[in-house]
Amino acid sequence: MDTTRWERFAPLTGFVAVVLFVIGVVIEESGASRPDDGDPAALLAWFRDDTGTIIGAEFLFALGAILLIWFFGSLRSTLRGAEGGSGRVSAIAFGGGLIASAGLLMSAAPILQGAISEDDLVPESAQTLALLSDAFFGVTEFALVPMFVAAALVTLRTGVLPVWLGWVSLAIAVLLLILPVGWAGVVFAFPLWTLVVSVLLFRKGAASAGAATAPAP
Repeated sequence: MDTTRWERFAPLTGFVAVVLFVIGVVIEESGASRPDDGDPAALLAWFRDDTGTIIGAEFLFALGAILLIWFFGSLRSTLRGAEGGSGRVSAIAFGGGLIASAGLLMSAAPILQGAISEDDLVPESAQTLALLSDAFFGVTEFALVPMFVAAALVTLRTGVLPVWLGWVSLAIAVLLLILPVGWAGVVFAFPLWTLVVSVLLFRKGAASAGAATAPAP
């Protein structure tokens, strides 16, 4: 098996993850809107009435979160190669990405479990699962801050990725720290950033592979 060939496509796992997130949102929006967390009875009815829709959407969210782990591995490899030395800042970016991916996975898990076990739920347990999901979403929001900052620092110092991307990454990190609107950084800015970086890393890898296989003059 040509593992080098497959490695070149590894950054696109971020692209696929975002596609899965979008499809998950479409599926989720096809059903009833999730009730407010302060209404346990409505949450229980939501779990029971929209079971199939919830399972489909949350499964795709969870699968996308798993693919993000692979994407962050590709990002770390690129940043580490450019940073040199001990790779401390690259490791911070990778660690933040892993925690953020885990937060997304754990955010989907309680809702998925609630839909699967809807017959065993009572209003209070339905509310608890919804609150747990929100809490893990918060973990993702804060874990992305060091990821964005570290990725920006390596980018600005080395130029391994476009400089403008480094400044955008810093801006997203600031957005995530503004509690009333930080959720938008996760829901909108992070997926767009992932799409762009996935393509940039893939093109960078393809260019390197092409240069390596080009015949000597």
